[in-house]
Amino acid sequence: MPKLFGVDIAKELSTAMSPGLLTAKLIKVTVTNPVTANTTEGGLTEKSYSCKGVISDYLDLQVDGTVIQTGDRRIVLLAGSLPSNISPDTGDFIEIEGGKSTIVQVFRDPAGATYTCQARV
Repeated sequence: MPKLFGVDIAKELSTAMSPGLLTAKLIKVTVTNPVTANTTEGGLTEKSYSCKGVISDYLDLQVDGTVIQTGDRRIVLLAGSLPSNISPDTGDFIEIEGGKSTIVQVFRDPAGATYTCQARV
């Protein structure tokens, strides 16, 4: 993780906030056997990583029907609660509060402390 003024902000934020946040699961999706001219079936593997985060709805005025659709959720994950080489990507899944959503977009804050994910059921 990047350091800001010599401080690992992701680690500090995770240590301070994790106890009060929801337990979530980031499910990374990897293509194991891509479809090619010689194969007809592709394969996917999923690997889960426990993490901490919060979930919220988008405001009605933010829902435009194209980029942000009705039912999309904003899920903020603490980067410091994930292994150092793991980050959410478009197409991965997040399980939080009993629901499983597909990540549509991911934004990382400048200090690398959080990932804000637009997720769709």
